[in-house]
Amino acid sequence: MHIVYTLKHILLLLVITLGCTTVTISSVHVDKTVGITDENLDSTLASDSLAPLYIDTYSREPRTPQEATQFEIFISEHAPEDTAFIALQRLAAPMLRNGEFQKVAELYEKFQLDFPNRRKSIATVLEVVRDQYPRYLIQNMGSAINTRGDEFSPVPAMRDYPMRLFFGVARRPDCRSVEDIFYSEYEVIRWVGGRPLANYGNNASDVPTAMNEAGTQMMLYRNTAPRGVMNFARCDKDTTRSSYPDSVLFKLTQQDGDVFQSNGRFLFWKQLSDFLYPVRSASFESDAQMVDNGKALLFVSDRPECTGIQVRKPTPNQPDYHGDRWGNTDIFVCIRTPDGWSKPINLGSKINTPFAERTPFLSSDGKTLYFASDGHPGLGRLDIYRSERINPNSWTEWTTPENLGKEVNSGDDDWGFREAFGGDSAFFASRNRADGFGGLDIYSAKLAPPPPRYSLVVGSIRDYYNQPLVADLRFMDATDDPLFIRSKTDSSGMFSVTLPRGRDYIWIGKREGYYPTTRNFRIKNADADSIITGLNMTLMPMHDSPERDTAVLHIENILFEYNSVAVRPHYVNQLQQIVDYLQNQPVLYIEVTGHTDSEGAAEYNQILSRRRAEAVRKFLVQLGCHPQRIKVTGLGFGKPLGNNDTEEGRALNRRVEIRLTN
Repeated sequence: MHIVYTLKHILLLLVITLGCTTVTISSVHVDKTVGITDENLDSTLASDSLAPLYIDTYSREPRTPQEATQFEIFISEHAPEDTAFIALQRLAAPMLRNGEFQKVAELYEKFQLDFPNRRKSIATVLEVVRDQYPRYLIQNMGSAINTRGDEFSPVPAMRDYPMRLFFGVARRPDCRSVEDIFYSEYEVIRWVGGRPLANYGNNASDVPTAMNEAGTQMMLYRNTAPRGVMNFARCDKDTTRSSYPDSVLFKLTQQDGDVFQSNGRFLFWKQLSDFLYPVRSASFESDAQMVDNGKALLFVSDRPECTGIQVRKPTPNQPDYHGDRWGNTDIFVCIRTPDGWSKPINLGSKINTPFAERTPFLSSDGKTLYFASDGHPGLGRLDIYRSERINPNSWTEWTTPENLGKEVNSGDDDWGFREAFGGDSAFFASRNRADGFGGLDIYSAKLAPPPPRYSLVVGSIRDYYNQPLVADLRFMDATDDPLFIRSKTDSSGMFSVTLPRGRDYIWIGKREGYYPTTRNFRIKNADADSIITGLNMTLMPMHDSPERDTAVLHIENILFEYNSVAVRPHYVNQLQQIVDYLQNQPVLYIEVTGHTDSEGAAEYNQILSRRRAEAVRKFLVQLGCHPQRIKVTGLGFGKPLGNNDTEEGRALNRRVEIRLTN
C-alpha cells in the first residue's frame, strides 16, 4: 500500500522529528501527473504540489515488439501528460541506438498533434535526427578503459607526459568501493591500462570532476557513507554560518556527498580538502569545476534554491522523478571573495530547469558552457548542450542552450562532456550504445569538418566558330579529394551543375574530334549560397582547325610561389589528365613553356622560367608520359598574362602553359 504525502506533510514530519539526532524519510509516491509544457517548465513545479514522481514500465525502454505496441497505446491514452512524453522518448531510444533516425522522425510526427504543449521539444528532436552533417566524430575509447561495468566522468590531463585521462568507475570487479577513481595513459597511438589511482577508493564514492589547465589541482566528488536510509544530523551553526533558520538546520552526514579538491601532479595527489558553507550545504553537491583562474567555482546541487521545487535524488526504494533517478539538480557558481566564497548564484532559467542539470564544463575561453540536462528539449534522459555566456560580468545571462546533436546524444544518459586538445576534441560518457561494452562507457569526440555549402555553376561550351557543342564535362577537386562530378551540355551548349564551395576545381571539356580542354576555377566559401555564371569554354577541332599544327591545352593556372619551381600538389590531377589523353593520341607531342613575373633580372628569370617548365616535365614523366614527347622552353617575363604592377597580376604570370603539337 502506497502512502501519499504532500510537501506540507513532509515538512511537518521533519519539524516533528527535529529533536532527534537522526531522521529517516520513507518512500514518497505521488499518484497524479502534473502537466508540463515547453513554455512553462520553470513555473510548473514551483508550487506546493509535488511534481510527478513516476515509476512504471513506461519509464524504461520497451524490450519486445509487443511492449512497443503497449507503449504506443499508453502514449495515445495519456498524452499530453509528462509520463506519456517520457514513454515516447523511451519508445524512440532503441531506434536512436540503431541509427534509425528516419523511424524516429516518423514516430514523433505520428504523435505530434497529441502533444500541443511540447511543440518545441518535438521540433528539436526532428531537427536533430534530420541533420545530415555530424558536428562531432565519435569513437568508443576501447577495452583499455571501458568494461561491462560503468566508466564515466572523464577528466583529461593533457599537459601530463604521458597524457592521462582520469575517470570514475563503478559496478566492476576491480572497483575498490561503490565509485572509484581510475586513470589511463596515452602511449604512442592509443590509450592503455585503466588503473586505480592510489590514495583513493576507501570511501563509498570518489569521482573526479575537473582539473585545472596546469594539471595541478583536481576537483572531486566524495561520499563517505553508502546510500540507503537518509540519515540527517544537526549542523553546528558556528561552523556553517548558514542562512537557513535554526529550525531546519540539517547536514547530511556525507550521505549525499560533497565537492572536494586535491593538489598535486601526475599520479601524486595530496590529502583532499573540502569546502565549507556556503558551497557545502545540507544538500547534494557534485560536478565542481574551478574556473576564471580560481576566482569562481561551478558546481551542481539539489539545494532548495533550485528552479522549481526541491526534489532529492531518489534512493533505491523511492520512485523515479521525471522518469529518471537524478532528482532536481541545478548548476550554481560561487565567487571567491576576501572573506571566502560568496553565496551560490543559480545560473538562471536559461540553463537550469525543474529537472536535472549535471556536469557543467566552462571552456578555456571563459564563455562556452557545456552541460547535461534532462529538462531541455532533447532525445531522452540526459542530453549534452552548449550555451554561450552573453555578459562576462554576469553568471545569469546565457544564450539558449543548443543540443550537440545525434552523434553525441542518444536516447539514454549522455553527460560529463570535457574539452581537450584546445577544444578540437572532447570526452564524455554515454550509456548502452550499440558499440558499447555495457553500462556507461567513455567516448572521444572530435570536431567534424564543417558541412559544405553549395553554388550553382552555369556556363557553356562552344567551338572555334562560336557554335554550341554537346560535350561531356568533368569536375574534379584539384586536391587529392575523390570528388568527381559528371555533367553534359544541352543542344544549346549550356550546362548547370551544383558544386561544394570553398574548393579549387579542375574543369574538363571533352568531345570526340576535339582537343580536350582543361581549366581551373575556384568557388570561394562565401557567407551565402550563390549562382556562378560565365564559366565558358572553347573546344578546338582536331581537323580543319585554324590552329591545326598547334593547340593550347587550357591548363592556364599551373601557378608558382614567388621565386619557386615547386609544383603544387593539387595540380597533379590536371597533369594526369594530359598524360591519359596523350596515351590515346600517339602522334601528338606537348610543349611545356615556363613564365615568370617581372621581379628580378631578365637573365635570372629566363633560367627560372625554364626550371619551372622542367619541374612540370618531371611530373609528366613520373605520371607515365614518355620524355621524348615533351619539349621544354622558358620565356622569362616576356609574355605576361597579368599586370606586373599588381601582386594579383604577378601571381598569374608565374605560370606554365602546355600546348599540343603534331
